[in-house]
Amino acid sequence: MKILLILHIYGISYRSAESFFRNHIDIKNVLGVREIPNFITLSRRARMIDWHKINNEILQSIDTYKENSAIYSFIVRTCKSSTASRRKNYGYKDPLSYWGFSTKGWQYGRKISVSFDIYSSAIVEWNVTKASLHDKNINEENILRI
Repeated sequence: MKILLILHIYGISYRSAESFFRNHIDIKNVLGVREIPNFITLSRRARMIDWHKINNEILQSIDTYKENSAIYSFIVRTCKSSTASRRKNYGYKDPLSYWGFSTKGWQYGRKISVSFDIYSSAIVEWNVTKASLHDKNINEENILRI
C-alpha cells in the first residue's frame, strides 16, 4: 500500500516503479521496503484494495455529511472513437462501456459519478456506470452506497 501511494503521489507508472525506487533510495528506506514488486504484482495488489473502505475511514476522520453533497459526472474513454465505431458492428467487448453524450460530443466509455462534500471537497462516494446513463438519472440513491 505504501508503494502504491508513493507511485500515485509522484505520478509514476507501475512499470517504472523499480527504476524510480532505484533512483530514490531515500524514499525506499523511509518506507522500510527491501524489494520493489514487479509490474504484475503491483497491478494485482492495486486491484485487490478496497478503495471504498479506505474512503469511508477517511470520511469518518474528517466528519462529512451526505446532506451537504454535490454530484459530478464525467466520461472516461476506454478506447479510441475509431476503435469503438468498429466494435459497434461486431459487438462490445467491455460490458460497462457504451456510447454516451457529453459536452465533447458522443464518446465511447464509462461514466464516473462522484459525490463530494461541498464544504471539505472530500469524495463521499463514487460509482462507475455505462456512459449512456444520463446525468438526470444519477441521484443520491444510486450513487451513495455507504
